[in-house]
Parts: sequence; structure tokens; C-alpha cells
Amino acid sequence: MQQLTGALFSSWQPVPTEHRSPGVRGNFYGQVFAADFIGTKGKFQVGELSTGNPHIIAYAGYNDGTLSKVALLDLHFYNSTTKGKRLTSTVKLTGLGGA
Repeated sequence: MQQLTGALFSSWQPVPTEHRSPGVRGNFYGQVFAADFIGTKGKFQVGELSTGNPHIIAYAGYNDGTLSKVALLDLHFYNSTTKGKRLTSTVKLTGLGGA
């Protein structure tokens, strides 16, 4: 992984530059989320789950063949210019048997 001052893919901006102020960037939280999901126990495997919604993705995490985690990610984009209420989704997950 690379960490460059001012690069858009960096996890944080440690000092101000002409175009960017210091701060943590969104991909830092994604890296923390992925590391926590993978964890350190057993033989970890990941399987993609069908949600029936193109904006919601899901993954099942198995340790030594036993379901241990499910991750749901909402890919709807929101920022300070987004108007109105945020959308909600209902997801029913099936087929969570062994890896």
C-alpha cells in the first residue's frame, strides 16, 4: 500500500497542501472494516451473498467452514449536496450454510 501526501488513494492527509486539508479519508475506514471482517482466527473464507438489490452487497465470512460473520454494504452515494431522506433497504439473506 502507498501513502503519499496529497494522493487521493491515501488513507489520510497528515498536513495541509495547496489543494487538500488534513484529515482521515473514507478508504481508511474501509481498510479497518476489511481487516476486522477477515480477522485472525482459523482458516477464513469469504463467499458473496445475493441480496436482490444492486445497491446492497453482502458477504459471508466462514472460519474453518463455520459461518462467523456477515457483512452488508450499502453502495448508495450520499454527500453534503444530497437532498431528501436517505433510502432504506430490507435484505433477506438465505443459503448461509457451510463454505
